[in-house]
Amino acid sequence: MSRVYSYHSLPKESTNVEDLVKEKGQLSQRRILHKLIQAIIREELIEYTHGMTGDKKKFIYITPVENSKITIPIENTYMLGHLDIGGPITITKGNTTLPIETPTQFMKELLEGRTSRSHQFQLFIKELENSVENDSLALTAETLRKDHYTGEGTFEYLHNRSLEPSFSPLAFLEQSVIEGHTLHPCSKTRLGLSREEVISYAPEWGREVSIIPLAIHKSISVFTKIAGGPSMTDILLNEYPEVATAMKQQFTLLRRNIEEYEIIPVHPWQFDHTVKQYYQEEMKQQLLIPVDAVIPYRPLISFRSLAPDSRKHHHLKTALNVQMTSAKRIVSPTSVWNGPVISEILNDIWDHDKEINKRIYFLSECGGGHYFSQRKNASIHLEKNLSALVRENPEMKLIRGEIAVPGAALINVSPISGKLLAKELIEDWSTHKGISIETAAVDFIQQYANTLVPGLIALIVKYGISLEAHLQNALIVFEQGSPRKLLIRDNGGIRILEKRLPAFVERGRICNETNILTSEPVDLYHMFSHAVLHNHLGEIIVRVTKEFGLQEALLWRQVSNVVGGTIERLESEKPHKRDVSHFEQFVFGRSTYLKSLINMRLSDSFTENVYVSAPNPLTAGKGE
Repeated sequence: MSRVYSYHSLPKESTNVEDLVKEKGQLSQRRILHKLIQAIIREELIEYTHGMTGDKKKFIYITPVENSKITIPIENTYMLGHLDIGGPITITKGNTTLPIETPTQFMKELLEGRTSRSHQFQLFIKELENSVENDSLALTAETLRKDHYTGEGTFEYLHNRSLEPSFSPLAFLEQSVIEGHTLHPCSKTRLGLSREEVISYAPEWGREVSIIPLAIHKSISVFTKIAGGPSMTDILLNEYPEVATAMKQQFTLLRRNIEEYEIIPVHPWQFDHTVKQYYQEEMKQQLLIPVDAVIPYRPLISFRSLAPDSRKHHHLKTALNVQMTSAKRIVSPTSVWNGPVISEILNDIWDHDKEINKRIYFLSECGGGHYFSQRKNASIHLEKNLSALVRENPEMKLIRGEIAVPGAALINVSPISGKLLAKELIEDWSTHKGISIETAAVDFIQQYANTLVPGLIALIVKYGISLEAHLQNALIVFEQGSPRKLLIRDNGGIRILEKRLPAFVERGRICNETNILTSEPVDLYHMFSHAVLHNHLGEIIVRVTKEFGLQEALLWRQVSNVVGGTIERLESEKPHKRDVSHFEQFVFGRSTYLKSLINMRLSDSFTENVYVSAPNPLTAGKGE
């Protein structure tokens, strides 16, 4: 159930595709291997030593067992612990040295001699191998896409095409992202999907997905919405009158009362592989009725989140019983419940806080719904697998000339220009302003940080709310090539200081099954450190440093100055002085904090965050 559309839809089957996938296989093995090694070292999961040869080449050495040594050549290191691996990785056993060329081989050599390899370890190997396979597919899509464009400027192209009402610059940019989770070697894991299904449904292949409106009886469903707003059913039927018409005709023939049903949008893969298999009883009883219509959507970076043909219609977050990175991408009843409640809280803050109002726009999770029944199934969680949320469209309130850019797009190569998007923007700044590349890069990072950071810090110290503003959740509105405003989506990763909660919402309205609430302010700071400093700004700064050969510290100094300036402004507000002081001590402390994603995966911990410390690049440039 996918159809071709005119963005950059690529061929499903051809000799060229198969040949390219094979050709990319070795590169993908190396890419995932390097990510794996970097993650293991940065998360301090093993003991290792540093070494240097007479010609000043740097190495990391790992000794899995006696008389065995893994050698990793290091070309460059960066302030947050990133590594550039500069050559072949080898394993030496006695007098024999062999290359390590795959992540599976590395993990097996690393754990050689251990008599018990856990079930989680075996699953992790499977996930790594799947990530390699899908990475080669993504690189194939990237190569095929290059033939579609002439090399003009990316923003020029997006502005010209945005004159078409059905064209979404945001969806185009999201479908151009090839580099997945920047810190996770399983960034392209999609366990449960065949190669053909990946090509049909993955965003990088540029297809439309036909979402199925599934009518669900009110007796077996729970629906939520923002107070005073429309339900998910109302939104979908209003935006897609053809679905309302088809539903009315169908229900008349079936002699069913349409008023007794709601609508849950279902991904076609989920319908074919999960709904048909596990909800047969409800289908037979006509408690679940697929409406005789489909709605075209475009998959975004997260795969199961989708954008419509119209920039005025809502986005969807659908359930998909497929493992991506470390978890299956279902939508929990907790998310369906909390999404609209948290949106109410954030919208209330936005309405009353002028400083936050001018810096951030919170994209509401307007409503959702999920299956509800006493019936259980040993194989899957029924409530989580038939569920969805509707989100505010980021492009709905943009004015002419504005482009919403996902942070992740900046560290990926634009299919239009063939350049890293951040590099293209900085080069344009240099040309149009008549300044050097170094000055343009410094100005860009300063303005970008000033768009991203101040509102997030204000939320933490004034309201006890920390948003997961990583590269995927944070959208930056650009105007004339400059960052202007921050848009934030996805309430799932938020952290709220519990003692501040009564100021916003009555106790008990937020469900804490996914550990949204915390009694410790440090949890808010950890979220900021990982999502904003490591996963967002850290990744952009490392890419820009590599592209232009700049001093990394110079770019971090701009971030440090923005953070320091924000703290100074907030200190002038007496009610928040103590909270500002606590945040300042943390953010300018000795360390930053990075989620230990591999550790969390191997320990099967998904809702309880585990962090590891890393150097703090902000302290080197504070106040300079």
